Amino acid sequence: MRRTRYALSVGLCLFVLVTLGYYYAYASDERLPSLKLETIEGDAKEGAALSLIGSYHQSMQSRMLTVTTDGSEYAQRDTLVDLLPWERPWTPDSPDLKAIRKEHPNFMRGKGEPRGWYRDEEMLVYAAADNGGSDGRIRLKVEVLNESSGKTKRYSVAVEDSQSYTYPYTADVQRVGGQLHVLVFMQHTEVADRVRDAIGLNEVWDYVLDLEDGSLISRNNLTEGLKAESGVDAELRIAPIAEGSLAAPSEYALIEVTDIKVKQLAHNTQEINNLGTRLYSYSYRTGERKLLVPFKTSARGTGFMCKLYGNQVSVQQDGETPGTFAWTLFDVATGEKKADLTVTAEQLGGTDIGTVFIAHGRVYTLVHDTDSPLGGGGSMAAVLDAATGQVLYRGKAVIADPTRDGDKEWSRLELFSLSLRDES
Repeated sequence: MRRTRYALSVGLCLFVLVTLGYYYAYASDERLPSLKLETIEGDAKEGAALSLIGSYHQSMQSRMLTVTTDGSEYAQRDTLVDLLPWERPWTPDSPDLKAIRKEHPNFMRGKGEPRGWYRDEEMLVYAAADNGGSDGRIRLKVEVLNESSGKTKRYSVAVEDSQSYTYPYTADVQRVGGQLHVLVFMQHTEVADRVRDAIGLNEVWDYVLDLEDGSLISRNNLTEGLKAESGVDAELRIAPIAEGSLAAPSEYALIEVTDIKVKQLAHNTQEINNLGTRLYSYSYRTGERKLLVPFKTSARGTGFMCKLYGNQVSVQQDGETPGTFAWTLFDVATGEKKADLTVTAEQLGGTDIGTVFIAHGRVYTLVHDTDSPLGGGGSMAAVLDAATGQVLYRGKAVIADPTRDGDKEWSRLELFSLSLRDES
């Protein structure tokens, strides 16, 4: 009987402690400041697509938050359930993958290649590259869901010898008529003194499968014949660039080829110098690889990012001077340069460039001023037309509650990044 009373007392104490902890933790949320993204200039609809990301610091604690035109939302504290691995989905929340997760949760379960998806009006496809086959071959594991009938086809297709390649992953999946193209990025391995070492070049392969029976129709090495062009000491770095919308149909992919020079320093460190980059386009329809543009990244600083949305290629770089950024647009089908523009932070109402990215024909950026170098109240979000550089929108986060001490709250707030609401 005493043991029962003791157990009940302990249980009651634990319940009270948990309840009080929950109350004080979540009651504190009500004391957090509410923010809102407010339009300063331009079309408010452009600003409605934005999400400012930051943190609020108070009492030795920090809470992540997002700020939109609808208000602010603070990240919930992790519970035991939140920490379970299956409660944290691996997939980036892009609009197309959100739709797949909502409409086909069972089909999506257990699939871990973020670039392994394709969807059109007829079918949903997932393809993954696996080098753990019992036959010693890298295998493409493909699932095709007919969205009208609900029927699923599964294929397992052997491709390269897994002793010759390592670290394969799916870089893109596309459909051309009755054929499925699976773009695989992997590293060639070399054997010296019977020791297998992953020191070979990275390679990109397009494997073409018959959608009816999964048979391998052809294979195309997109990196065949590529060599460093900046001297005997230069090394080659290769990377594929696929359609920016993760599951969207696209005729093209890009191959980014960079010449680098590696200098060995003390304490097993390296200095890597970028000597120049070339972009090649690859057409899934024709199987042709073409040089799109060569350029030297050092001409505009060290920052460099390339994106592909539809037929538009954007090459974004740091500007030649601090507080600037530049970008170039190309038509991937024709190779024609469509824009070559530079913008300063001052033009957008700031002194320093924070986040910058290009998507869907827009340039999105977060700039800071001298009073808010870490992204405080002086930070300005801006949207520009990528083709013309015209500023379409500028907006700032404001404290929504007028009774708050603005200076005090902004001393605790940082806004350090920017994303699209549908892709955050």
